[in-house]
Amino acid sequence: MLDNLIPAHGNVVLLDYPNNPNVGDSLIWLGEIAYLKSRYINIQYVCDSKNYNAQQLRKVLDADTIILVHGGGNFGTLWPEEQAFREKVLLDFASTPCIQLPQSIYFDDDEALNRAAKIIDAHSDYTILTRDKASYELVQKSFKSKVFMCPDMAFFMKPQTMSKESTYDCFVLARNDHERSHDWAVILPFKIHGISYQVRDWLNTNAIEKVIYKIEKHSLIFRRVFDKNNLVLMWLWNQLAKFRRNRGAALMQCGKIVITDRLHAHILCLLLDIPHIVIDNANKKISGFYQAWTKSYTKVRFVKDTDSALNEITKLKNII
Repeated sequence: MLDNLIPAHGNVVLLDYPNNPNVGDSLIWLGEIAYLKSRYINIQYVCDSKNYNAQQLRKVLDADTIILVHGGGNFGTLWPEEQAFREKVLLDFASTPCIQLPQSIYFDDDEALNRAAKIIDAHSDYTILTRDKASYELVQKSFKSKVFMCPDMAFFMKPQTMSKESTYDCFVLARNDHERSHDWAVILPFKIHGISYQVRDWLNTNAIEKVIYKIEKHSLIFRRVFDKNNLVLMWLWNQLAKFRRNRGAALMQCGKIVITDRLHAHILCLLLDIPHIVIDNANKKISGFYQAWTKSYTKVRFVKDTDSALNEITKLKNII
């Protein structure tokens, strides 16, 4: 699918680097970079939502440049700042080919949906890639843009290698934000008996990540003069994303079995070949992705509640 949309050896700009500690966003970014490198595609400009500069971007665009916007799960009303940035780009470059890399899309407000539709429909060449059927159908119903189904970009990373022995029988990676569906991770410890476990999220940065962030912050004046297209910064961001990926991989390997309600913990477990159990998040992002792409994998179980998760632990232990 992507090969038909993005010509090999072509020129692109890649917008909306995920400058946050969430491991999942970094996995997507690394997959995007890996894909573009595999096709020998030239990245002319990158930015996050804070250092976006439309005037500078116009200077690098040529007749064949395609604007790519980072994928994920922030298209819609769940993450309004990211949606506002996306809409600004579409307004600023309404006649430049633009591809939204694979997203899960969710709107719970008609006014916001109508505003997005007005902006999207005014764009001359906008393509949206979706990670699940519900998002695909929403785009078909609400927007005039082209739309295709596509797996998450994190799958363009190579399979990961296990680097340490598991400390616990079960590792629980649970969301601690407004995308969690309920307090299942709070309830779970009261129901787990006879196995060792740990409950965490993956938003805490380590020392190396903090150092890289400080380098980025304190090099701002230098970069404004000598790195206007953020290509040196992209190298730094890529290193930061790799450290975040490694932090996430280390967490996944803490348990012989993983339970999670984070989509990219699910994907990382697939890449590491770790048996795991997934519980849906608030906007059904995981279930939609699971049904579209990963339900045939034999070492994953999709469940709706903690009791079902506990039942599946025993079954998965038998195939380890």
